[in-house]
Amino acid sequence: MARHMLLRKLCSVLALTALLLSLIVLPSSALGEKRTLVFIGDSKTVGMDQALTDDTDWDLNKTDEFGVWSARWGSMYDWFKATGLPQAEKSIGRNTSVLILMGFNDIFHGPMSRTDDYVALINKKAAKWKKRGADTYYVSVTPMGTSKTMDDFAEQDKLIRRWNRRMKNGLSEDVTYLDLYSQMMNNYRTIDTTHYDKPTYFRIYNLLVRRMNADHPDTHNSYAIPIYRFQDGKWAI
Repeated sequence: MARHMLLRKLCSVLALTALLLSLIVLPSSALGEKRTLVFIGDSKTVGMDQALTDDTDWDLNKTDEFGVWSARWGSMYDWFKATGLPQAEKSIGRNTSVLILMGFNDIFHGPMSRTDDYVALINKKAAKWKKRGADTYYVSVTPMGTSKTMDDFAEQDKLIRRWNRRMKNGLSEDVTYLDLYSQMMNNYRTIDTTHYDKPTYFRIYNLLVRRMNADHPDTHNSYAIPIYRFQDGKWAI
């Protein structure tokens, strides 16, 4: 009899607990709203999506499980302004992180002063997107592989570092500069001195996702994949 009464009391307590929990409404931040990642870039951005999805398109305007993509092979500032940004803007809103990966082609096929155009446009757009609840990141141009001689590499690397400095110094407080260049040095492989192999693209993507997660702990995404590291002559997780 006593055991029966104890079980009845226990059931009553559990039922009351369930009722109280059902009345608790957690704020959206506690539940972890999903964050949308919007990538705008050139052929390296195309290559990253191809590594993640095995897509073969070189002109991207799509959304997949890894983010929103507006990127094109060989793109420079004119494409960024006329096409890349307009394609992406429809997806930019609350809980959105915009990652801009542009500049490589401009470094080698245009004047260094093109940084002024990028800075002015990105700063303007970042202020607008901030009001929508989005944040903006400019991702530094990443390093190249060695070419015919180390002198060639040193000169190319010098131009990339100069470009990155100019961008970093010009961006407003509404834009976060991500120094991916430094994070990648001595830890990447290229297939043609410019574009990376698949493990390197995985690493780039995961570094970016981890930064987004660190900057926005109140939101979440399911984009993260293993980071590969080159060591002892081979790639390993």
